[in-house]
Amino acid sequence: MLSKLLKYEFKSTSRIFLPIYAAILILSILTSLKTTNPGSEDLLSVLFPTILGLTFTGLLIMTLIMVVKRFDTNLLSDEGYLMFTLPVKITDLINSKLALSVFWAVTSTILFGLSMTIIFFRDIEFARMFDEINKVFSQVPNAGILTILIIAIMLLVYINLLLKIYTSLSIAQAFSITGSRIFGGVLVFIGIEIGLNVIQTMIMFIASKSQWLENYFEKLSIMMSSPNWEYLYPHYPVIFLSIITVILLLVNTAFYYATHYFLKNKLNLE
Repeated sequence: MLSKLLKYEFKSTSRIFLPIYAAILILSILTSLKTTNPGSEDLLSVLFPTILGLTFTGLLIMTLIMVVKRFDTNLLSDEGYLMFTLPVKITDLINSKLALSVFWAVTSTILFGLSMTIIFFRDIEFARMFDEINKVFSQVPNAGILTILIIAIMLLVYINLLLKIYTSLSIAQAFSITGSRIFGGVLVFIGIEIGLNVIQTMIMFIASKSQWLENYFEKLSIMMSSPNWEYLYPHYPVIFLSIITVILLLVNTAFYYATHYFLKNKLNLE
């Protein structure tokens, strides 16, 4: 059933994104092929990049609108009566929305890189660029793992935003905070952000005042600076990024199941 939901989501969203992608590629090619006299600029040399920049801005806004509207319209409005009567798990409904949103975000990122490559194709020294990349991977310890972790963190940060939006909309519809679910969702989203910032501030404050933690980190610092721990020095960035990855996974899991809880137990389609 998840595959059918993904197919349905792709058909619905591709009508929005594919024309924008085509426009971006055409504008990128036109911008790359523009001809100007040395020291001067014609109208097209300014017009094409401007339109391209506006198109990318529109793509960013459209992605955010799509995330909100698809979730709200399909699951929390009149369409929700149909969606929740289908023989499908709530997890599949959430996963289909989440997967397609991530797919379009990744595709848009790739498209941005492709667009920049097309525009600056004549100025890019590909051989030198690949040599520099090879040098980085050969000289930086664990460069491959670091790259994977950085990409994973970027995806998890985006998923975190999506799940916070889903949770906010789910809470807003459950308690009918305002006459508009989306406006109520915005208020809940702001409340969640404020709450998370307060919690982080409190944790940092308590940690800064904790004598036990201060002694622990002092001992840990002394221990890690000893010669016996030198073999771990190259792995510190990997350890640090791994901790961030685990934290994001835990937070995202909490938001995921919060969304699931409100859709399963507090659904209010009236």
